[in-house]
This record gives sequence, C-alpha cells and structure tokens, in this order.
Amino acid sequence: MQFFLAQSSWLWLLVLAVIPILVHLFARSNPPQYHFSNTAFLHRILKKTARVRKPQDWLLLLLRTLAILALLAAFLQPLLIKGNHLAGSQRTTIFLIDRSASMSAKSGGSDRFSLACQKASELLKSGRIDQSNIVWLDAFPDSIFPQPGPNLDYLRDRLARENVRQESGALSSALGMATTQLELVKGKRELVIISDFQHSAWQDFKLETPPGIEITKVAIGGEETSENLAITSLFTQPAEPVVGQKLLIVSRIKNFSDTPRRTTLYLESGGNRQSREVNIPAWGETEVNFQTHFTRPGLTSMTAGIAEDTFSGDDTRHLVLNIRDVLRLVSVAPADDPAAKTLTRLAASLSWLEHRITQTPPPPHAVDFLFFHHWKGQDFTIYHEHQIPVFAHPALGLTHEQVATFFGLSPQSTKPIAFDTKPQDTGWKASISAKANLDSPVLALFKSGEFGNPAEGVFKNRFQLSSSWDESIERLIDYQDGIPALLRKQERVLWNLSLAPEFSTWPGQSTFLPFMAELLLDTRTRDHQRAIETLPGSRLSWTPTDGVSPESLSLHHAQAHGSILKTETKMTTTGIQLLSEEDAEPGIYHWKVSEGIVHQQASNFPSEESDLRTIDPDLIAGGEVVDSSRLLRRAALGDGIPFWHWLITAALLFLLIEALVSLWKPKPSPSA
Repeated sequence: MQFFLAQSSWLWLLVLAVIPILVHLFARSNPPQYHFSNTAFLHRILKKTARVRKPQDWLLLLLRTLAILALLAAFLQPLLIKGNHLAGSQRTTIFLIDRSASMSAKSGGSDRFSLACQKASELLKSGRIDQSNIVWLDAFPDSIFPQPGPNLDYLRDRLARENVRQESGALSSALGMATTQLELVKGKRELVIISDFQHSAWQDFKLETPPGIEITKVAIGGEETSENLAITSLFTQPAEPVVGQKLLIVSRIKNFSDTPRRTTLYLESGGNRQSREVNIPAWGETEVNFQTHFTRPGLTSMTAGIAEDTFSGDDTRHLVLNIRDVLRLVSVAPADDPAAKTLTRLAASLSWLEHRITQTPPPPHAVDFLFFHHWKGQDFTIYHEHQIPVFAHPALGLTHEQVATFFGLSPQSTKPIAFDTKPQDTGWKASISAKANLDSPVLALFKSGEFGNPAEGVFKNRFQLSSSWDESIERLIDYQDGIPALLRKQERVLWNLSLAPEFSTWPGQSTFLPFMAELLLDTRTRDHQRAIETLPGSRLSWTPTDGVSPESLSLHHAQAHGSILKTETKMTTTGIQLLSEEDAEPGIYHWKVSEGIVHQQASNFPSEESDLRTIDPDLIAGGEVVDSSRLLRRAALGDGIPFWHWLITAALLFLLIEALVSLWKPKPSPSA
C-alpha cells in the first residue's frame, strides 16, 4: 500500500499551512476596557496587546490549520495504490493507430501520424502497461505481434521507424483484429484508438466491441486548417479507345475549403503536355476536359497534376490506358444467318472492327460487343457484370416479361410479343425517335439533317413492342407509327430492326455505316473506366504474356528514376505470376525487359482521404474521449484510488467545528 500524488508539482502549496499560525501570532486583538486610578492597569493592557504573542486559543488554531492543510492536499490529488496495480490484475493495451493517407497532413511542425506515434510511445513508456500490441489502420490492417506481448521497447522502436501510408483505412477490419486479440487475454483490457478521426471515414462509424474492453479515443490534428485542393478522378471516354478514335480525357478537381480557388491543371499524355486554368468554387468540384487521339495501339500512361499545396499527395493522378487496334463484335447466330453476314460486311468497312459468327456465347473476356440475332430470353448477367454491350434481336415466342427482365424492369405481361410482316412495297419506315436526345453522340451527326435519316430504308418485318416505356429506357429509333425500333439502357440494346437484306433495305443505305459505327462506339463509352490500376497498399502483380520470360523482367517506379522494386514469382492456374515484394504507392509502374516497356500499371491516391476535416470523437458512438495529456497522466497514476474529495469534505468539517467552537466559547467580560 502506498500513496501517490497526481500533482506533485504543487507540493509547495503546503507552506501555506502556516497562515493560520501567523494570523494567531500577529493578529491584533481589541483589549477590554478597564476603569483605573493608577498606571498599574496600563501595564496589563500593554502586555495583552503585544505585536507577537503566545497563542491563546489552541483548539481554534488547530482546527483552522487542519482545514487549510486538507484543502491544499486536495489540490495535490493523492491516490492510494496497491503495488503497481490493483491486486491480481494484468493490463493489456492494444493501440489502434491510424496511418491512412489523411494522417500525413501537417499538424503544427509535424504530421499527424508522427504525433500519433509519439503519443503511443509515451504511453508505452509510462509503466502502466504489462503487455501490448499495435494494430495499424490502413487499407489492409495488420499488427506488429500476432498477439499482445511484453516487449514494449520493441514496439516503441517500431513506432519510431514507421511511416504513414498513402492508403484509405479499413476501419471494420482493423477494429475486428484488435478486439479479437483482446478477447484472448485476461485481466484489464484496453483499446486506445489514436486517429485524426477524418470526417469522411468516421462520420457513420460505430465502435462496437465485446463487453469488458475499455475503449479510449485520442484525437490528433483537429486544430489545424483542413483546406485542400485535390484531383479526385481521371478517366477517359471511351474507356478503351481504338486507334484514331477521338478521345475525351476527363479530370475532376475538388475544393475542400470555404474559399474559391484558382489553379492550373496540366495533363501529360503520350509525350504531349496540355494545360488549362481552372476556377473551383468553395466546397465545389470542377470538371476539366481534354481531347486527343492516339495513332498506335498498346498501353500508354497519362498524368494530371496541379500546383502542390500543403497536402501534396492528391495533387497528381495517373492513368494507364489501353489503346486498341480492333474491337471484337461477336454474333451468336447460325453460320449462314443473313443478318450476321450483314455485320461481317460492316466490319470489313471499319478498320477498327473485327466480326465473327458463333453458335455458342463466348466468354466475356473474348468479346467487346455481343449480338444475339435470335434471342429467346437467355440470361446476360455475366456480360452485364463485365459491362459488355449486348444487342438482342428478339426471336419468335419472346414474352413481354423477358424483355422487361432484360432491362431490369418489373414484368408487366407474360404474353408473347406479336410479330408482324408486310410486303416489300409497303413495309415500315423508321427515323429518329421524337423522344430521343439529339445531343447524344450516336445521333449528333444526324441532328442537322444534313446526313439524312440514320434509319433510312424499308423494313418488311418487326415485333409489336409496347409504345410506352419507363423513362430510364432511351429511345433512339422509332417506326413512324410509334413502335420502338431501337431501345437502349446503358449497355443493353433491344434491337427491332431487320438486318437481313431480304427483309430490309437499310443496310444498303449510305447512313447505315456511320450510324452503326457511332452506335457501337457510343454504347461502349458507357463503360466505367477499366484502367490498369492497383490499389495503394496492395502488391503489384502481372502474368507475363507468351514470349516474355519472367527472369528477364524488372519492375520500375516511373516517378522515382532508377528505382527498381524487388519481385517474386508465384505459380497460378494461368501461369507464372510476378508479385512486387513492396506495396504499391501512388505513381506509374513499368514492367521492363532491358529498357523496353512491356506492361504498365498505375496506383492513385485514394480520393476519399482528401477531405482533411475531422469530427469530434464524442460524436462517434462508443468509448471515452481523452486528450493525450490526460491519458498520460492517467497512465502514470495506474489504478490508484483517489481520495481528494474526502480531503475537501474534511476541510469543510474542520471549518464547521471551528465555527461551532467560536460560538460556544464565552467572550471575556470587562472588569469593573
């Protein structure tokens, strides 16, 4: 059993306990009045009123002194401690330290992550912890030890050597790892979360842990400015252009501040550099477009950048683009199908289109466009998952329910769709739908009417589709009586136009070729960017193509000139896979044979980490919020039992007794 003073630096206050004694020694008292006839009584008065005199009221002096001592001792916050900790307890503390990208923001003269490591190191040094571990909060959380251990010096050494990661943080995974380790130990269990509590990551998160685990939240870096300007995305339309195709490069810049900002955006692509002045409103986003085209197929990289600010990680963004020489159109139809042969002739007129006919649907990786010429309701889910455009021409017996399912709509009728035919001389005519968006790239060429009707010709057969469709369905071509001829929803196209020469004159019209080319390319631009990109924090990987020896390959970081990353090989079902030993950081990476680049990959700063605003940890459900200085003081105190409040009670009690004694004691009466 021992006493500990939480505020030992205030020990000097105890000297103030002499105040009551000094008051008694130097206080002047009012002497009683005496009626006298000689000077003998004056000597008695002088003796009683001397400046320094012996204390007379010993009980009052004692009570007042004890009251002052009790009040002063309360300021020292004494605690009663049994040994180092409470008897029979072992304290295990796991530190969940945020090292996601936002922790690289500056806080004072250092970054948030360095401050977090410093606080954790001080707590480990406090002597309050018996065993500990550190769980890192990043894209792929891990811990230093498999389980908490007593080697605290090693943990402090690791804290001094770690660096922040340019990654997002997987909160649920990190919390699950920490609580799982704590559940396996006995005694006092504590989870200390040290983070900037970034707004976008933590605002909807709840700290849910098993019972018996004490949670403490320590906020880092909430006092500095959170202003930031970031490039949040870089993509192209189409996602994979063909040689010579006009390419739109789109970059988005976001302003995370209350002040409108102006900057210069530059784009480096294929050895060319373009730039543009950009104004971004407060808490707003601006989209900047560049146009270009490529003359050679293969992988090419591009980088968008702005002037560096205090948070530079998100001031650049990279993209590796695959320039295609041809796009593959596959028709699922009999080999002698006349409509499929029409598409073969179409491909022969377009240098970038390759067409083949098959009776079996191909795997998604082997096709860019899929055309079902006699669709009987087959499921296209696998192609939709890979965002492969599917053109479906109905077959006899197809129902309204199957068509609705094709577009992801609720079925309205299970009846088959009616099929109509007309003689050659009286067939149906079609044109741009009255509900079509003429600014759509597929129709923009025909908007002025200069190039004629994109569906010029006569059609001898068609399906009687409903004239009324959900607003999510895009109507491109309609027959003159309002029956839809071409309906589209994203990468799904319902085809109600005959391509067979014996049933349609359309393929022989001059507008057929440009319309089909624009339709194919525009439908494909609806893809999301399928870039060759690796998430920061994961390992770079590549399976070499035939003819490339894995032993001859080396992996280079393009932005760090001369930097070669170590790799290892792994056998997979598709062949030998090369893996980087280090995790990817934002930048462009080249796989090289000698000095030739055979493959490229990009890794980008996670855009969700660009918002540097923090939230009050009290708003996050679960745990107690403690500032770092208070946590250190609490760590130094161990599990002591405070009794300062009893001292205050004792001081008040002494003062009360002193008052009662003063009232009880009779006052001296004057002598006659």
